Amino acid sequence: MWNVQVTIRRWTSDDLPGWVECELEDASGRRHFFEEKTPVVSDRTLSADLLPCAGYIACTVVGDADGRGAVEIDTRDPWGIASVEGESRFTVPRGSLIHLA
Repeated sequence: MWNVQVTIRRWTSDDLPGWVECELEDASGRRHFFEEKTPVVSDRTLSADLLPCAGYIACTVVGDADGRGAVEIDTRDPWGIASVEGESRFTVPRGSLIHLA
């Protein structure tokens, strides 16, 4: 499964299993923010004192965006994740993608 790397910036809620704010920087340098449950964005046990740290959001690669090493992704597939603005399609550097089993 493809995942895009994000930075887990801050703890937002103690509601189980814990919620965090994540930041994704797209290929043009624009920052997008997500609020998500900790197990969705990390395989580590997180707490507020461990932040910021690296994380990931599952996504589908939609296509080659521009031939310059960027790809278009959709975070709504497979887990229905969207940014706090409701966006789910982003153009990101190919190097920000990781493949996790």
